[in-house]
Amino acid sequence: MMLQLNPTIEVQTPKGKGYAHFLLNYSMDENLAWVVFMEETKEFCTFRNLEVRGPQPEVTPMEMGRILNLKLIKNEKGDLKIH
Repeated sequence: MMLQLNPTIEVQTPKGKGYAHFLLNYSMDENLAWVVFMEETKEFCTFRNLEVRGPQPEVTPMEMGRILNLKLIKNEKGDLKIH
């Protein structure tokens, strides 16, 4: 079975960063195969499922639903405000 990914998925491979365009599933006994367009070399390569990783997440001020680096400030009434 061949599945076209639309939109493509950014992935990390042993050859570097690329964009997965297709998934190949030959049988239940085989790993999935990813067809990836490599960003640096501009070639299509096929990788086993164990060799493909998702993109590295960008650093954001949110972590697991919690906001990091909060400053709490008391107003004149003594109430706490997030700044």
